[in-house]
Amino acid sequence: MKFSNKIPALFLIFILTVSADSVWGETRPDLSSIAKNIIETYGENVYTVNAFTAVGSKGAANDTQPKWRQNIGTAFSFDSSGHLITFNTVIKNAGNITVSSATGELFDAQVLGCDNSGKINVLKIDGKSSFPSTQIIHCKNVYDGDDVILMGPGSSELSTTTGTIEEIRSRDGTIIINIDDAPGTSGTPVFDTHSHLLGFLVYQLEDSSAASNVPGTNSGSYVVVTSQFACTAAKLIINRSDEKSGWLGITSSINSLENPANNGVLIQNIIRNSPAEISGLEIDDIIIKFNNVSVTSFTELIEVLTGMKAGNTVPVQFIRGGKRLSAEITLSSFPENR
Repeated sequence: MKFSNKIPALFLIFILTVSADSVWGETRPDLSSIAKNIIETYGENVYTVNAFTAVGSKGAANDTQPKWRQNIGTAFSFDSSGHLITFNTVIKNAGNITVSSATGELFDAQVLGCDNSGKINVLKIDGKSSFPSTQIIHCKNVYDGDDVILMGPGSSELSTTTGTIEEIRSRDGTIIINIDDAPGTSGTPVFDTHSHLLGFLVYQLEDSSAASNVPGTNSGSYVVVTSQFACTAAKLIINRSDEKSGWLGITSSINSLENPANNGVLIQNIIRNSPAEISGLEIDDIIIKFNNVSVTSFTELIEVLTGMKAGNTVPVQFIRGGKRLSAEITLSSFPENR
């Protein structure tokens, strides 16, 4: 068969008219449009945190009034009950905390607690009649080099900036991103290009004392705690703060962002004398149903547990050695040291 060495005119026209931003029919996302959608969808969930810490007297011998240092950060409303996620870099040792909404409303905030990692805090605010009922969609699949969008309070209105993913650290629930512009403050929410919540900015990575530095205005690498990790930890804090809340007594891991699991909750550890141990559950069991609700991740299990009370007896189905088994668990209250 003989082939012509001339390029057909129609094919040449097609090549010349393909946009530089289009490859095999896929167009690069318009980040400005995505940012606008994120503000419209999640703008009411973002609050500015003002944490005031006493740092000593004013200096006069007869003046015992403390001076106050103000630390500013960001918090994110993740339920309809007035609970906000923020971080210890914002509120550590604060004697007084207020939060303000994007519309300028000001509220006093109470600290419910901190998670076991010492990073994530939950604030509770009262005095507001309603909270956003936005359905939060967690990001599940991201890769090195993906674009991200950060949204936080600006000087007069919500603002956004962009960055890229440098590294995914699935085991500890963090992602490293690079930002060229002013990134915002600790607690700033980070989204993927599908407007799904990726996580929250915590601190800037530096060679010296990385964990103690809060985000500034210099470009560089920043640590983001994934939204699944943060929201699961936050719900555990809320449950623990309620003396009537039910406790199970297991630990598991949050799903990997690179390969989300969908086959149940793998029990990695069981607390001694906990309801889980008393019921006969063992390490490496995989919980697939809890209280007749299918669960595919630790996050979903915590969702089912939230609102359940100590004394409730619930059925559980799990897999052990390839066999499907069942048991009943009577939840207890949280131990004082949990």
